[in-house]
Amino acid sequence: GISKKTNELVCRERQQHQHMPRNKPMPTKRKLEEERAEQVEIDPALLAEVQASVEKAEVDRWQQTITTQTEIAFAAGGEPCAAPTGISRIEISAPDLAELRRLHRTICERVYPTGWGGVGDTTGRQRGYGYFSGYDMSETHFAAGQSMLEYTGEEAERDRNANRRASLLLSPAELSSSLDSTLERLMLQLRQVLPPRYAPVLTKDCLIAAQPNLHNGKAFLKPHLDEPMHDGFGVVIVTVAIEGSASILISDDQKVQLTGTACESSERVRREYHFRLVPGQAYTLADDARNKCLHGVLADRGCEWRESLNLRFGLHCAGQQARSVNTSSNPSGCFWADEVLRHWQEEHSESASERRASQERARLPSVFKHILGVSGTQEKLPTADA
Repeated sequence: GISKKTNELVCRERQQHQHMPRNKPMPTKRKLEEERAEQVEIDPALLAEVQASVEKAEVDRWQQTITTQTEIAFAAGGEPCAAPTGISRIEISAPDLAELRRLHRTICERVYPTGWGGVGDTTGRQRGYGYFSGYDMSETHFAAGQSMLEYTGEEAERDRNANRRASLLLSPAELSSSLDSTLERLMLQLRQVLPPRYAPVLTKDCLIAAQPNLHNGKAFLKPHLDEPMHDGFGVVIVTVAIEGSASILISDDQKVQLTGTACESSERVRREYHFRLVPGQAYTLADDARNKCLHGVLADRGCEWRESLNLRFGLHCAGQQARSVNTSSNPSGCFWADEVLRHWQEEHSESASERRASQERARLPSVFKHILGVSGTQEKLPTADA
């Protein structure tokens, strides 16, 4: 349970919230953050206690889901029998897994890994990026760099610099001569199991980066979204299990139309899925699974030091560029504007960041929600892949 001091803090915040005048205008986002910062200075040890309690509650809930709910079943080719569109799981041969492990190690040995959840991440998880020399899209993204959506100003620049130190541009001489053949076989498998419209992005020209993930003793990676215009880039994201087995967690909040009522209405219904992933397997996020669903990981006991490798294919376009791109005739890989316009544009009534915050709040035990609202500026949500 949580400490007496934590309970007192929660009660005090609830009382302040209840005494707020009803006629007070709704605060702006910046004003709300300033007010929260002024209200309470949270002791770091207390915050860590609350965060640990929240994580334990969510792990317990997911463990119950895994125990009581049937996992996603995959056909022999890798297609799921019942799951959000864009999820698949494929088998990787031992020689090809060895090639991908070699790529993973090469990147890890050459970069200075950064915090998996950004420059302010203190969990111990780390990631890096390997880009590919000779491929325009990969070289351009490497030169531009990227930072997390949550960071602005100097903090964003610090995050961008940390990502630069965690990235390298790999020359052909630094890569195994067998890697291209391994990637060709992998992409062929992916084209067979994903919707046909994703075939053009599953090419070596559109492979933007390979991203090693080091979980460093952390078994639970809470479900999150990958921000496509920031550090979670990629139209199709492939995760290869390098070391350690785990359950992959998928959470999908769907709008369901209500019937039998006097007027048309809808409500959100959360559907949760899970499936196993062991070394020698990879899974994909594309389409709805990539853009609408949260994805996370719960490592098996004894596999807390799990490692994985993301292969990020293709780039999205945003803003005016997204509106002017003809996705059917654009060979550059910077397409899929329709996905940005439907799921990620800020001017939509329910933006990705709002959807993510709503889903995050919905998963928390009620006793923790208010205190985490107070500490929201410190609780960064992860936005890279599992």
